[in-house]
Amino acid sequence: MKLNTILDILLNQRLGMPDYGLSYLYPEILNNLQTYTLPIFSQYFPCYRRYPFTPDDHKTGDENEYYLKITEIDENKLDIISIANVVPKSGIEASAFSEGYYTLNITIEDAIMNSLASNMASSSNYSYKRFRYIPPNRILLRGFGTQELTVTLKIKHPSFSAIPDSVIEQFIRLALADIKIFVYNKLKHYNQLNLPIGSIDLKLELFESGEAERETIISEFNSKGYPNKAIYRYHTYE
Repeated sequence: MKLNTILDILLNQRLGMPDYGLSYLYPEILNNLQTYTLPIFSQYFPCYRRYPFTPDDHKTGDENEYYLKITEIDENKLDIISIANVVPKSGIEASAFSEGYYTLNITIEDAIMNSLASNMASSSNYSYKRFRYIPPNRILLRGFGTQELTVTLKIKHPSFSAIPDSVIEQFIRLALADIKIFVYNKLKHYNQLNLPIGSIDLKLELFESGEAERETIISEFNSKGYPNKAIYRYHTYE
């Protein structure tokens, strides 16, 4: 969904910000959403990207540890959350793993039902293989040898438009709560604003509920799904 569409839903349709004469806050609100809301949302509903990876080309000097150097990640300064999966690039074993990557639309129910799976993936069906993300730029690999691999990363959504439609409502709910918190904290010490167009009486009751709403949303995310643990197979982000 495009940025302008998301902002229109949040600021105009859901909150009616123009009616409050608060459009001058839009740049700060957008910055707040990008700086705080998007990273938190990505912990629960991450963006997935799949990359080829050859361990021998990324040796660190430490046993079983390799530099996670990926051009797109480095050039666009994308933030890695964790590693969802590592599979051989070709062969029978790769085919077995790739069955988990068929296209489907992620929903909150998908994330809930499969929330714990990806961090257990390396120790389930192929118990002799291990992988682990070592922040900020290393990967630990055991049992994969020197073969070419495909690494699937969980990253912070690079933009609002990267959020799939199937979970956009979850993002909008969180964003609405964060906007309410921001606006209320910004204006709670004022009864009215004196603008060039005249004085505007502030009706902050609409924004007072932001903290409680955010707490409810995060509690829901935590109880129905765990941050940074949606199963690797549930993605349509590529």
